[in-house]
Amino acid sequence: MAIAAAQKKEAHILQLVDLNRSFLDFTNERFKAGLATEQEIQTALNALQIDEINLLTIQTTLKLNIYSLGIYLGRKPESILIDFQEIHPIPYAAGRVPAGLPSDLLRRRPDIIFAERNLAAATEEIGVAVAELFPKVSLTGSSRSF
Repeated sequence: MAIAAAQKKEAHILQLVDLNRSFLDFTNERFKAGLATEQEIQTALNALQIDEINLLTIQTTLKLNIYSLGIYLGRKPESILIDFQEIHPIPYAAGRVPAGLPSDLLRRRPDIIFAERNLAAATEEIGVAVAELFPKVSLTGSSRSF
């Protein structure tokens, strides 16, 4: 789930928790007045507990997404948390995604390009190491190898 969407969902669940707390208080007052049963109180309490659990779940998801973004950007996740203290609207794409295969889009990412270059360099080093295993032959008649 995207960070902005998780923030919106968290705001909605916070409202639900507040409403369910108010409803539980209201049900307790009705019970004291003899207008509600213990089952109604238990139902209101269960609804509040479910929403509190959902709130903890979405808060955990939100923090996990922010930390993942921090790791991806190469920054300390705690420094990224400050950027997401206030809720921002869900961003929209500025333009059209260019036509082509998804793999083409993936290949343009800088981290993927860097990883490919590292792989190519490592492969060449392996080739050099394998070549060193074979004897060297010189056509000049010298027995030394260069």
